[in-house]
Amino acid sequence: MKKRRLALTVTVLTSLAVLAGCGEPVKKNEGVILTVTTESGVKEIKADDLFSEYKTSTDKISTYYDAIYEVYVRSLFADKASGLEVKLSEIKRDADIKVKGEIENAKSNKADNNSTFDKEMKKIYESYGVEDETGLKEHFIYELMKKEVREMYFDAEAAWTKTANDSNTWTDLKNRYLEEKLPYHVKHILVKLASTSSSIETATISSSEAIKLSGVVKRLATQKNGETFSDIALEQSDDTGSKEASGNLGIMDKDTSYVNEFKLGVYAYDAIYNQTSVLSDKTKALLVSEDAEAKLADVSDENFGLGEIPYGAALDIEKQANKVLSTDGASINDGNAIYYPRNIYFNHFFNKHNVSVITPTNMDGNANATYEALAGFKAVEELGGKKVLTDEKGNVILVVKAGGTALGGSYEGVHFIAIERSALVQDVNGVSLSDYYTTSIPGDNDYPVAEGKNKPTYVNYMATERTTYQTRANEVESKIQGFDSLLDYRIFNQLLASNQIKILDEQLATFLDSYVNTKFLTAQWDDEEAFVKTWKEWLDILEVQAYQRATRLVKLECASAFLNYDNDKKPFEEGGACYVK
Repeated sequence: MKKRRLALTVTVLTSLAVLAGCGEPVKKNEGVILTVTTESGVKEIKADDLFSEYKTSTDKISTYYDAIYEVYVRSLFADKASGLEVKLSEIKRDADIKVKGEIENAKSNKADNNSTFDKEMKKIYESYGVEDETGLKEHFIYELMKKEVREMYFDAEAAWTKTANDSNTWTDLKNRYLEEKLPYHVKHILVKLASTSSSIETATISSSEAIKLSGVVKRLATQKNGETFSDIALEQSDDTGSKEASGNLGIMDKDTSYVNEFKLGVYAYDAIYNQTSVLSDKTKALLVSEDAEAKLADVSDENFGLGEIPYGAALDIEKQANKVLSTDGASINDGNAIYYPRNIYFNHFFNKHNVSVITPTNMDGNANATYEALAGFKAVEELGGKKVLTDEKGNVILVVKAGGTALGGSYEGVHFIAIERSALVQDVNGVSLSDYYTTSIPGDNDYPVAEGKNKPTYVNYMATERTTYQTRANEVESKIQGFDSLLDYRIFNQLLASNQIKILDEQLATFLDSYVNTKFLTAQWDDEEAFVKTWKEWLDILEVQAYQRATRLVKLECASAFLNYDNDKKPFEEGGACYVK
């Protein structure tokens, strides 16, 4: 981080100049700042009279906060003793570039919207709350100034960042991020499906989709010629964003906008089913409530607990992928596709919105020694020694059907997910969470090493080029810097605590303190409410899944009856278990 001290003190007076953020401040002892002339005569207005409403109004006190903070930031960069001349020149240059970018956007939008350049620029000005190009540049300059002040805030040597009871260095912020946002490093393979698979209980998939789904499972299980999860993702994943990164999705934390089945499925697995994790306060931070935990922990409930997909089912989906008629060419149940064996297998085992693992078993759940001998099946400690499908490193592969246009999603598909690093495990083979999410790159003095060798971290995960290292390091740094949406308010409090800003108006000081504290409480409440909402949405889907599967799921035995139709047609005749009117 850049080393620089903040050495400027601003004394804030209740004045029009402060609120405007420009011009010479009116001294408080001058009293009157304007006059209003009416038929009754001339009325003198003092600053305290004019702005008393702003000081005491919950809705308007933010005007004071914004103005005071802007005065400080701009004064800092205007102070020649601050040593920020070079940085200010860079900021002005970058602001010019941003303005030019918006001008180019206006030119492009002019053609797209059949409008005029002036109208499109006016829209841009309004979106930033400015009136003209000069105001737009000043907006960008101020935003870049604030960004620079945030970087100063992470300076361990800057005295203003610390008080008697608090320290806000980069290390402190990073530890807060790890504790509060619980980052996971995850990878996945997505097999996308057509919209016909959107139904929870009566989905249909094509023969090619069935073959691909089975093929991914088989390749993960056999790991032929040392094939890795990443190799398969690079060739088979339908997620264009992560495909080229060999399935690597990077860092997923509580703020990451992944579909609930994926994100909360990972959380549920690690917090409830992973038996190596003691249920600590950190673990509970992943869960929405004890009731939800109890429901998800019921492994006997196939709609909420950790599901099991027999490897034999994956093989049979491919084996019967093209089976749509009886051997003699008869159309069974008038060609209703939900009775095709591939769709019955899919709906029973893969079309589930709760998280599952794949076991080396036959369709009936019985163990199969041939499957157990495959390279991908390993006994894992976190599931009590149970054998399940893992990647080449022994990471359990989780399976979940996600998306669903019928449920408001934008796509349909089955995810195969592996957790590269859990947020719940502090140390893995001598690599702490803090080390794993280093912001340094191999070769730097502070990059984590052990016995002269670079430790495996997120930065050097599958990375061989220095530019790739730096990209990953920058990603981690951005996550840490950006997770606290109230960072400017924390900086403001620190500036007050260190007397860099002094507010002489006691009433204003009191209301500003209340305003900032309310911001913190509201943000925490909003985060908690948003997290509760995502859990509720997922649990609601699982409730619907439980009901629909209990009442409408085609029985598994109907797949066998379909395949044995030439020998026994009774199940499909009136009164039979697989009969459809």
